Amino acid sequence: MKDKNYGINLRAVLLALIGIVVLCVFGAAGGLAGVETRKPAKANRMESGHAPTPFSAEEIRSGCPKGRKIVFQVEMFGKPLLFRTTEFVSADEEGTVMETVTAGADGKQLGKRQMVIAKWKELQAHASFPGDRTEIRTEKHTTPAGTFDCWLYTVKETKKGKTNVKRLWFAFSLPGPPVCYEETADGQLTYRLIMLKTGR
Repeated sequence: MKDKNYGINLRAVLLALIGIVVLCVFGAAGGLAGVETRKPAKANRMESGHAPTPFSAEEIRSGCPKGRKIVFQVEMFGKPLLFRTTEFVSADEEGTVMETVTAGADGKQLGKRQMVIAKWKELQAHASFPGDRTEIRTEKHTTPAGTFDCWLYTVKETKKGKTNVKRLWFAFSLPGPPVCYEETADGQLTYRLIMLKTGR
């Protein structure tokens, strides 16, 4: 009887060990498949009380050279689908000139080409939000442009009794605008910008 119990106990220990090994292997594989964990640099904080931006002005300059073109899909609640193409037509140490063209779902251009002159610091400031209303975490996000390791910035604000939430996914590998941007009001999606492709 004693030997029989010993055999049962040994078998239970072996099964437990196998279970631990399986968990370790699959846990490691899951970690490799998951998003890289990193935080935005504290040096990117542009003003007291604000969360650090995902990229510095220098990183944006490096990531948005002359010739970079980005195509976005624009969704606005109750309005027709739009497509917006922005190209960095010139760039220097201080800033850039961007040209934007908007088209309808049929591909026809709407309105005139828009030219914007901006300093790199100004572009960085677009992602500077009050720290007490901003949550930053990392996750993978997929758009037609690809699957990216991202910082997800969730910014909450209450206005006129409504809770407005902005969600911005900034890809680690693509300094510049987010690969996806959403706005909701009391849980209702009102605006979405999705990066379809980017390159030179």
